Order: sequence, then C-alpha cells, then structure tokens
Amino acid sequence: MANGIVRIDECLSKRDGHLWIEEVDKMDIVARHGTPVFVISENQLRRNVRRFQKSFQAGWPDGPVKILPAAKANWITAIQMILAQEGCGCDIFSEGELAVALKAGFPHDLISINGVPKFKYHVYNAIKKVDFIEQAMRDLNTTVYVRLRLKPLLSNFVRHSDFSAE
Repeated sequence: MANGIVRIDECLSKRDGHLWIEEVDKMDIVARHGTPVFVISENQLRRNVRRFQKSFQAGWPDGPVKILPAAKANWITAIQMILAQEGCGCDIFSEGELAVALKAGFPHDLISINGVPKFKYHVYNAIKKVDFIEQAMRDLNTTVYVRLRLKPLLSNFVRHSDFSAE
C-alpha cells in the first residue's frame, strides 16, 4: 500500500474508500454518465486476450492457436473491434452476431459459425457476406470447411455433466 492506494489488480485500485478503474475514480464516471454504468477497461481486455493467447499457445506447441471468443458474450462493436485488433477470431451463431463480427473487422477466415439448427437462408447469408469464401469455392472448385462441435458420449463419468448424454 503506497500513498493510501491499495492495488487490486492491473486495472483496479482503492483510494480513500473509492474504487478506481484505470486511474479514474468511479465517482467521476458516475457523475459523468449516471447509473447504472458498465465500465470495460480496454487495457485489461487486451491484457487478458494476450494472456489467453500465450497460455493456449504454450499448451499447444504443435501449431498456431487462435482465440475465437463468442460474440454472444458481448455484442458491443467496440469490444469486438478490440478483439479483432488483438488477432482473435469470432465464434458466432446468429445472423446478428455475424453482422457484429463483420462490422468489427474480424478476418473472414476467423469467423466460425456454430450451433444448430442452421436454416438454409442463414448458411447462404453467411457465405454470401463472407464473400471471399464463395469466390474461393468457385476458383478452387472445392468445398467450405466447417468446424464442428461434438457432444461425445463419455460413459465413464460418475457425476452428471452437460457433456454427457446421461
């Protein structure tokens, strides 16, 4: 504790009974924006993404690793833009999430469409909007590669898990 400052982490501290976020008193934020107010630290978000990337890459030395956070976790375009700038991809489900991912500037080859059901118009729309896939399919006379999420039957679990069919 230096000068009455208690560091909570890289982003948060406590001074004179007030919470400080990235060196800004939360009371100043409330005075300026009112309540409720949601504050997201760009610096902390970037630090977290870099830590995730570094940790996952260390655990998988056999090739490149890309982090693809789910767009459904936060639809705020500014947040998604930061993730794109940090080299992440984007995991999407809906047409709205696809729109956010495209607006945020994610590389098209790092936008992963997940989940079921997928209606024909949604698949066509995703391929149409991610136009380089459609062009590459024609140019190379090939198919689109699809990432699958599998829910395996793991019969040796003793306790119930959402990954178990029991």
